[in-house]
Amino acid sequence: MQTISLCMIVRNEEENIANVLTSAKDIVDEIIIVDTGSTDNTKIIAKEFTDKIYDFEWCDDFSKARNYSFSLATSDYIMWLDADDIVPFETAMYIKKLKENMHADTYMFQYKTGDFSYHYRERILRNNANATWVGPIHECITPFGKIEKINAPIHHNRSNNKDPNRNLKIFRKILKERKLNPRETYYYARELFDHKYYRTAIKIFKKFIRLGDGWIEDIINSYYMIGLSYIYLGDTISARYYLTSSLLHHEPRSNILNLIADCYYYENNYILAIHWYKLSINKCIVSHNAGFMDITHTKYYSLLKLSMCYYKSGDIINAIVFNEEAGKEYESKEVMQNRKYFTSLIKK
Repeated sequence: MQTISLCMIVRNEEENIANVLTSAKDIVDEIIIVDTGSTDNTKIIAKEFTDKIYDFEWCDDFSKARNYSFSLATSDYIMWLDADDIVPFETAMYIKKLKENMHADTYMFQYKTGDFSYHYRERILRNNANATWVGPIHECITPFGKIEKINAPIHHNRSNNKDPNRNLKIFRKILKERKLNPRETYYYARELFDHKYYRTAIKIFKKFIRLGDGWIEDIINSYYMIGLSYIYLGDTISARYYLTSSLLHHEPRSNILNLIADCYYYENNYILAIHWYKLSINKCIVSHNAGFMDITHTKYYSLLKLSMCYYKSGDIINAIVFNEEAGKEYESKEVMQNRKYFTSLIKK
């Protein structure tokens, strides 16, 4: 039986920390909490689960804090969680069983960040020198040794008690000291996008693409985010240009094809929109870091939009057909509302 240390860095998480520790306490052999400056009851609540609570003076560097927490671990493996994460019961049972025969060095678990969105993150790592965090913000550990992907999720419920400008402040502080590396450039652009600085985000995403040293999935997703930014700015022509440019880098991704179709849909060009939505259904490959990771939802979205395209084109029969196909993927309130509306039209 292998042992696992849970290592967490926290700050002012009194609303969340009991939930995450309750979800994880039965699957780990020790819990290490590194507090970076809480002024609430975070440490008091944490003491109900562990006596291994340490202080770390915050220095705008997440990797330093996480590496300090890892340095305190004494188990065979280390697991990390954020305070606003939850280990679902089924995932906890999987990890309990996994501990009986752990042979990989890096276990990649699904990180579910929305109703239909997830990506894989390095979650449980063999406790050795390779388990080292890099990057002051949007930090990561490069997967090492034997790597195993686990189709079990960790749920991330974004906390509302954090400073919404924190990450942007850290990036701007770094920029005063040095240039960003390619990975940092990509995440800086994403922060700008999240703050709705779309024109600046476009500029930085383009810079990241020109650097040519990024992960292919980040490059493809940069085109996706550029396209989305232009759509939000009302420029669907530029959006289409950059979205189709992504097709030169790799096989087409469903979420990219859907966004191209959206451009035509917003332009009321339903014939071309139908063409691209159908292409998306046929591909069913999604970029790993895009807004929609779940293939089922991507297909549902394409089918629902096809229904709307046919309805707006005056083809009620195909509108009904594709709405029902969308319902087979996900029986949403939109599908039910459409069904009710289409039924009323037929009765008339």
